[in-house]
Amino acid sequence: KRKARIRDNSRRQSLKGALLDQLRARQKQASKKYRDKKN
Repeated sequence: KRKARIRDNSRRQSLKGALLDQLRARQKQASKKYRDKKN
């Protein structure tokens, strides 16, 4: 049971990491657009 839980936790963490990367990329693009509009 403990091993399964550890595996689940690692899977959740990797998923969270991927989502965070997506969010960061989206924010980067958004800020780039904003900067282009500003100039």
